[in-house]
Amino acid sequence: MKIIEPSKTRSFIETMETKNKGARIMAVCDVLNHDETFRYQILSRLKMDCEYYLNYGNRAKRNLWATNERDHIDTMLALYESFPETGKPEWLTIEQIKEYENKMIAA
Repeated sequence: MKIIEPSKTRSFIETMETKNKGARIMAVCDVLNHDETFRYQILSRLKMDCEYYLNYGNRAKRNLWATNERDHIDTMLALYESFPETGKPEWLTIEQIKEYENKMIAA
């Protein structure tokens, strides 16, 4: 299994660890160090959470995997960046994640 530690991810993990006293950090680390198929599945789940949050979920944070908008988007970005350039999902782009960010956080 390949261990993923790009600088952006490390910074995100340190921030999460500080904010959550290590509670959520283990889940994020576990996901990032899991196999590619599992990471695709989790990223897809996070994308579905965004769609639900924005359309039918009444913008309730409890419906997000990361339990708040900023951490949810940061987790999506970390997962997206964990894939090699040739292995990035075709069903989600960095631009779409940024669009979710603008809709969920800036609104």
